[in-house]
Amino acid sequence: MDTPLLIHIIVFLATLLWCHAAVLAWEWLGKLRSAVHSDKVGQVVNLLGAMVPVVITYIFVVFAGAILGLPSIVAFIAVVVPGGLVYAFRVDLGEETPSTPALERRRTLLTTALAVLVFMWRGLGG
Repeated sequence: MDTPLLIHIIVFLATLLWCHAAVLAWEWLGKLRSAVHSDKVGQVVNLLGAMVPVVITYIFVVFAGAILGLPSIVAFIAVVVPGGLVYAFRVDLGEETPSTPALERRRTLLTTALAVLVFMWRGLGG
């Protein structure tokens, strides 16, 4: 596969993941704001607990890249970090509210709209 094409695919996937993580973060912050004051610390701790596998994966990818001598490991990290955030937010949000098809459609539409705005901004030289 051509290297510039592979870079474009990775940038596209990373952008979609970052946009989805932003949508989920906005939803999580809304739940945090509406929570009882005594539950807020617990919700933040739950989110941090959901990020533990993400951090372990990140460390594993960095060590694997260093041991194997892969200079392009940054490309994998560009997808691992936002993907991990999506995973952590989904785990934490899923514990509180089960996912429904309507909720997933709304999240998908918001993610797509945000991604289109980001790609348009990049295309205009931003």
